[in-house]
Amino acid sequence: PFRCLPTLRAVCKRWRSVASDPSWMPELVCYAWGDALLSGLSAEAPRPALLPFSLTHQLVSIACTDAATFALTVDGRVFHWGRRWSPRARDSAAPAVIDELADVAQISASPAGYYHGRSRMVGYSCAALCRDGALYTWGSNRGGQLLHRATDGRAERWVDAPRRAETAGPDERVTLVGVGRDFIVMYLVGSSGGPPVGALSVRELKRELANRGVDVTGCAEKAELVAELVAARGPDGGHQSSVATWGFMYGG
Repeated sequence: PFRCLPTLRAVCKRWRSVASDPSWMPELVCYAWGDALLSGLSAEAPRPALLPFSLTHQLVSIACTDAATFALTVDGRVFHWGRRWSPRARDSAAPAVIDELADVAQISASPAGYYHGRSRMVGYSCAALCRDGALYTWGSNRGGQLLHRATDGRAERWVDAPRRAETAGPDERVTLVGVGRDFIVMYLVGSSGGPPVGALSVRELKRELANRGVDVTGCAEKAELVAELVAARGPDGGHQSSVATWGFMYGG
């Protein structure tokens, strides 16, 4: 009835104010655009559009590679959507959890972009570092960078699912990992060096840096905070550290 119109108007006005209030939304959200088969959206988006997945899962970080995206959630799970990482894997139009990974602190994948022979290449390389220092790698192993070998001792060409890599001795652990086209770089720290740097949250990084008297007002990204903490731990951390590289690296 018409007498209910004022009430309906008041309800709609209040609902609009609630819907526009950002306080109920996650701290980090993800926007995507492009082909629906690659972006994780239900339809093609010529302009950036909010990814519904980021509203239902609290994200920590994302890693983009050629025509694919990986997302790390606060509970340590890893999701993938887009093109597959090896010929025997599957494409995923919608975000799908990678069952082999759990309690992950950092993810990395081959960077997207042009390079010689890119049109003939299939797949890409990936790595996930867990909070306990375990490193899992999968995808293209053209340079032997994933640290997986077949029974005959040769490097496997493709690693179809995440598997734990043997990366360090009993007194070392991986705290950071980065994946290139045909190589990976790892930062190794002695077991007495404290919690893995890559496993710390932004808040924990800032707290430790503040306790060490390091000014981080100019650090906008987690990677910058990690670099500052690695440098700060060096002189007084009482542990050994090193950088290890596997795969093909080229210099110009």
